[in-house]
Amino acid sequence: MISMFAFNFCWIFVDIYQSATIANVDRSGRFPALIPAAQGLGNFLGPNMAASVLAYPFGYDGVFILCGAASIIAMLVYLYMYLMLKKTIPALADAS
Repeated sequence: MISMFAFNFCWIFVDIYQSATIANVDRSGRFPALIPAAQGLGNFLGPNMAASVLAYPFGYDGVFILCGAASIIAMLVYLYMYLMLKKTIPALADAS
């Protein structure tokens, strides 16, 4: 129960950070409008990938490795976005 609370509590901040970051990058609103679709795709693919990992003899260790790999990929995507934004609009990249 503590783990579920911590995950959902932290997800609130991730969701706001994700929306705010995309809104700052794309002022037209085209990409922020796609966030729910991307999250829906993730909600579909994530459990299916976890179930596939569990179907093979990797167990829950494999699921945690999958989650860690997904977190690293997300970090690299945000780092790439930050570097591209810093190159084009440095004041916006470092805005808080």
